[in-house]
Parts: sequence; structure tokens; C-alpha cells
Amino acid sequence: MPDISLEAVTGKFNSVGYDAFIKALRHAKSSGHRHVELAHWLFHILQQEGTDIGLAADRFKLNRSQLMSDIAHVIDGFPQERD
Repeated sequence: MPDISLEAVTGKFNSVGYDAFIKALRHAKSSGHRHVELAHWLFHILQQEGTDIGLAADRFKLNRSQLMSDIAHVIDGFPQERD
């Protein structure tokens, strides 16, 4: 599978999305995950106030802390890079 360049992905984001992606990238790499998954990005987007995704979660009265905990559980289940 061909690699996707960081510039190709981040060039499409606004500043909020870019910031969340960079945090997700650091989170994935520091946790030993080989790839940045959507769950990594979603975890960091939900931490920020005023994002569309966060506002949608609030609108539908989702428990944001439970949602973050569930996403963290999913992230913990991702396979880690082996040396």
C-alpha cells in the first residue's frame, strides 16, 4: 500500500483539524502505534471546545467523558509496532 504524504493530508485541514492531527500523530507514535487512525484524531478533536464534532456530541447529549474513555479503549487495542 502506498504511503500518504503528511503534506497531502494536513494541507486539507483548517487550523483546528491540523492541530488535532499533529497531537494525534504524536499520541500514536508515543504509544508505539505505527499509523494514525481516525480514533487518534477524534480523541484530540473531542478535547477541544467549540469544534463541530464536539458540538454535535453535546447536541445529542452524549457523555463526552464516556465517549473519550471509549475511544481511548479503542486506541489501546490497536496493534503496537514491533522492533
